[in-house]
Amino acid sequence: MLISSIMASSCVRLCQDVVCAKREYLMKMACIILDLMQLKGSHESQLEHLGYPQTTSTMPFVAGISFSSLVPGSSIQVELLSPEDEKYTHTFNEKIVDDLTTSFKNILAAFKEKPAQIAVSLPIYFTETEQDAVYSAARAAGVVINQKMDHGQTILRSLVKEDYPAQNELVIDIGPAGAAARLVSTEVDESIRMSDVAKEIIVSKVDTDPSTLIAQLVEPALASLKAIPTVSGDDLKRIIVIDSLPNVVPFLVDILQTKFTGSSAEVLVKSKIALAAASIALYYYRDSIAPKYVFNVAPLRVGIAKSDGYVLTLLPRGQTLPNTKSAVLTTSKDNQTKVTVKIVVGASRKVSANTVIAELVLDGLAPRPKGVPHIRINLNVEQMGKTLIVVEDVVENGPSIVTKTVELKDITGDTMTPDDVEVMAKTLDTLEDSDKAEEAEARWVGEEVQGDLPE
Repeated sequence: MLISSIMASSCVRLCQDVVCAKREYLMKMACIILDLMQLKGSHESQLEHLGYPQTTSTMPFVAGISFSSLVPGSSIQVELLSPEDEKYTHTFNEKIVDDLTTSFKNILAAFKEKPAQIAVSLPIYFTETEQDAVYSAARAAGVVINQKMDHGQTILRSLVKEDYPAQNELVIDIGPAGAAARLVSTEVDESIRMSDVAKEIIVSKVDTDPSTLIAQLVEPALASLKAIPTVSGDDLKRIIVIDSLPNVVPFLVDILQTKFTGSSAEVLVKSKIALAAASIALYYYRDSIAPKYVFNVAPLRVGIAKSDGYVLTLLPRGQTLPNTKSAVLTTSKDNQTKVTVKIVVGASRKVSANTVIAELVLDGLAPRPKGVPHIRINLNVEQMGKTLIVVEDVVENGPSIVTKTVELKDITGDTMTPDDVEVMAKTLDTLEDSDKAEEAEARWVGEEVQGDLPE
């Protein structure tokens, strides 16, 4: 009996000790949680004080990121928009440090959640090396860029509000690290913008004298337009000045407005590049979440007609959409100053058995030995088939020299019917044709380019 009492008493004390230990443990954990909550609140207050965004955890948002220079200390502008709250907008700046990857990591850390879409806009005057540096740094930081544009493309796309006939427009991009002027012939039909670059001028060193800038950028573009009119004629309809240099641009605009007083040309100033980029990201996000009633794929192969009579495949038949593809080709003759890029669709690898959906001619190429020029063809197909094709003559470590752009309502072109697609899908190559097509592709294995283009 005595032993039983002692055991019972020991068990009670043991239970009390366990309860006390558990209570002490829970109280310590509660203190830790409270400390973390206070630290989190303090951290958020500091972020908000620095101008970083404070979005709710349930509200998706998109981001537009704009650069003006890669010089350490220069500013990267970030704009946030929300698809669920049209009034929500937030702007903050991040400084470029020596390591560009760190700048992107700082931007990513400022977001409470990963943006649903990110659009990045770079100056027109950035070289291909500078563009690659930005995109490589973003990848290294874990930033996924959904739309890549230059400031000229960003602004022109943001101005697509209503349809208008073909007209000449001059986009001037002036920043701390360079300046550029891009003369384009552009039109908007059923909210689809089509444009051709007629002249592009790059200045690596910016002169702060507005008159000098006009002599460097505007006068050569106007002279080119008068000497070689575009399909829109030789009149300039609109001048768009991208304001990345506030101490210079206002004076430049004053001179331009005086110069073009009484003419049909209007002068616009656009400074909110990050906002325009964010608006484009918002458009693509809303399109991505819109109800899709079909699983869209490319019904035919999309390719480029080479000078040897065979097709270089850009997008294989059955490839899921949306999709983006790119290829680099070259000239087929020495001193070739023009190339014709035919985008074709079909099932056959012979050009003659395909349908041409777009034909873009690049004129004014610098005479060079065959195989030296690099002609880059970019294909961007949206979920429902809307297609953007950009063809550009690029110089290694430099900007594009000549550019042509076209937009199509559908990946099979604007004239093919479903019956046409069905018939063409059945037009298959013979074994002999397949062997010849493979031999034609094998000739370019190991080369920097994937084929050559006719005049």
